[in-house]
Amino acid sequence: MYWLITALVLASVTFIYVPQAVTQIKNIEPAFKIDQKLVKLLSSIAMSGCILCAVYSFYSPSLINFAAIGFTLTSFFVAIPKLHALLLPSAIATATLLLSLIFQ
Repeated sequence: MYWLITALVLASVTFIYVPQAVTQIKNIEPAFKIDQKLVKLLSSIAMSGCILCAVYSFYSPSLINFAAIGFTLTSFFVAIPKLHALLLPSAIATATLLLSLIFQ
């Protein structure tokens, strides 16, 4: 259960602090500027959480562990702009795992 909570926190923090590009309004400056080092730190924390979840789920596989891996991968894909194409498949897989946990 701690893996799921950790994944939720990491996904939330990454989602909140990643800058989002606005193309329609160009005169508004962001309320705060994020350093690239912080984005790299958050993505490395998310990836290390994913690796820890993968190792843990290798020894005791369950749907909760796989959902935690999905959350951490989703937060990692949000943090890295080059991987935004993988965001929707990861979110769909995570949602499917969560629904299977609900109906189990």
